[in-house]
Amino acid sequence: MPTFLFINKIDLPGVSRPARMQEVRSLLSPDCADFSDDGWYEQAAAESEEALESFLSTGMIPPEEVRRLIREERLFPCLFGAALRLDGVEKLLDTLALYAPAKPSSQEFGARVYKISRDAQGARLTWLRVTGGSLHARSVLRIPTDDGAVEEKVHQIRLYSGEKYELTDTAEAGTVCAVTGLTAARTGDALGAEKGKSAALLEPVFTYCVHAANADAHTVLQKLRILEEEDPLLHVVYDDNAREIRVQLMGEVQLEILERLCRSRFGLEVTFGEGGILYRETIAAPVEGVGHYEPLRHYAEVHLLLTPLERGSGLQLESTCSTDELDLNWQRLILTHLAEKEHRGVLTGAPITDMKITLAAARAHLKHTEGGDFRQATYRAVRQGLMRADSILLEPWYDLRLELPGDCVGRAMADIQRMGGRFDPPVVLAVVWLLPVIYTVTTSFKSVAEFTSNAFNFLPAKWVLDNYMTLIEASASYPVLNWLGNSLIISTVFAVLSVCIVALAGFGYSRLNFKYRDTLFFVLLLISMFPAVVNMIPQYRIIASLGWVNTYWACIIPGLGNVANIFLVRNFMKGIPKELDEAAEIDGATDFQIFTRIMLPAIRPILIVIFLFSFTGAWNDFLWPTLVFNDINKMPVTAGLQLLSNQMGQYNQMGSLMAATCMAIIPTLLLFLFAQKYFLQSLNITSGLKG
Repeated sequence: MPTFLFINKIDLPGVSRPARMQEVRSLLSPDCADFSDDGWYEQAAAESEEALESFLSTGMIPPEEVRRLIREERLFPCLFGAALRLDGVEKLLDTLALYAPAKPSSQEFGARVYKISRDAQGARLTWLRVTGGSLHARSVLRIPTDDGAVEEKVHQIRLYSGEKYELTDTAEAGTVCAVTGLTAARTGDALGAEKGKSAALLEPVFTYCVHAANADAHTVLQKLRILEEEDPLLHVVYDDNAREIRVQLMGEVQLEILERLCRSRFGLEVTFGEGGILYRETIAAPVEGVGHYEPLRHYAEVHLLLTPLERGSGLQLESTCSTDELDLNWQRLILTHLAEKEHRGVLTGAPITDMKITLAAARAHLKHTEGGDFRQATYRAVRQGLMRADSILLEPWYDLRLELPGDCVGRAMADIQRMGGRFDPPVVLAVVWLLPVIYTVTTSFKSVAEFTSNAFNFLPAKWVLDNYMTLIEASASYPVLNWLGNSLIISTVFAVLSVCIVALAGFGYSRLNFKYRDTLFFVLLLISMFPAVVNMIPQYRIIASLGWVNTYWACIIPGLGNVANIFLVRNFMKGIPKELDEAAEIDGATDFQIFTRIMLPAIRPILIVIFLFSFTGAWNDFLWPTLVFNDINKMPVTAGLQLLSNQMGQYNQMGSLMAATCMAIIPTLLLFLFAQKYFLQSLNITSGLKG
């Protein structure tokens, strides 16, 4: 597909053309070339020997060679400008005229319909692009329809320029024109030698009931049919059972546009009922449906086989019935009856899809069978088969791929989760993160002989527990289980106290009015700017003077009251309406009751996230525990692993070290597995969104 890029709004302050060009090359392709001047010749010359030879000899590249490079997607022209001021537009059009590859046109007429509209007098205009041969006024075209094709005559060929147009008798290949007289053509239709349908459009997923106060249903339906022809994403359906008009579209934005169009073009004041989702139904397993129709002097019997298909296959019809059993004309009539009606399922009455309906057998009477008999028998066979089948309700969904800057990934994930969507984790990042973890786990199950061999095996040839047994037997020297217990106590107490202190501090700084409140909070923020390593020596001297060395409090107390968490809770509480506090005060509630009964339930999600982050932070803390613990039985697991790596750092003991590392990973891994939804909620909170 030949591609030309036009970078708009280049006239904005601070916009640099070289910087934008570098960004386009890094995000899209290094083959993008700036066609605003002649500097692109050197880049194009490097793409082919013919271009290089011509550039070296003449300093130019022939247009046909440039068109070939563009057609083969080896060169992507880029132009800059400001479309609102028409700056750069003429350069773009000249570049397209000179270098856009032209598709070879045939002598046989062909055209593609790309739009349907109405002129000021209400005449239907069919917009098409002639792709081959020529189109003449008064010529007869064959228009494809659902039932086959119809022939219609072209009355006029119009060449538009804005609102004005000129009439012409002939439109050659490459011409974009509007014709009158074609009433059956639809957007995407292929005419003449042109084959195939245009790219499939998105199916509407919402349905709304239409109400009009100043017009009858027949008039509203007629006007909506006109808009349906012009917008392929709009489907208009009349429900005979409910006697109401329903529109199927993509969402509220299209709904507002439709309401505005009805008012401006037709003078209709329409409103829409509550929207519903367009479901579909299918079946889980093959089933046979039998339809029998035999009133007085009528007879027809139809056997249909309903088979489920893959998702997105639609509804397929075929016949395996022998002509010895039923004449071919009757078989075609049954298939016509199957296709002429939208068959509905038995769960919610939604249309059926993703199944094949096969005419397996049928019977007719030589004297008493008429065409309408098979219609009734066919409908009954479909219904009876659906009643016997195990039906499945299908909900519409979209599979999308988002490419966005790294700082926007968290907000996008939060928005997707808030709207009920699901997303796959970044595959590359997941592989990069998981490979070292998997290698650590597999190495812990390797024997010493296999680990010290020269051959590299990602997975152990034989899974053994020798490394874990070595750690258990050496528990007197390396009490790994004690280390895990110490870390569990320290992390749990630290997380609980952090949540309590942060919640109370956030409530005080956001809800209570006291002297120097904002100044004190500013001082806290200022203190938090200092690196943690600056405070390490004073903190150690204080801990030593209190006699807390080799105690749990040495790891718990210094990190309490994290300023970042206080800031987060304070801002979150500021988003809660103060009218709730005032209403509670009128009822006689104290500040503590307001905090416990109103604020805590409202900020529960963020407190859970702070607990999780505080727990994992305390569990993974390494530098501070190595300073305040020298008793091997009271160390947390991080300090213990450091001691273990010094003692078992030899190559033949690396398996035992990996086993100890796996044991240290298990608690935080289980915590994430059981509370991962709260980690995802943290993305929503930190992105500034509150559900």
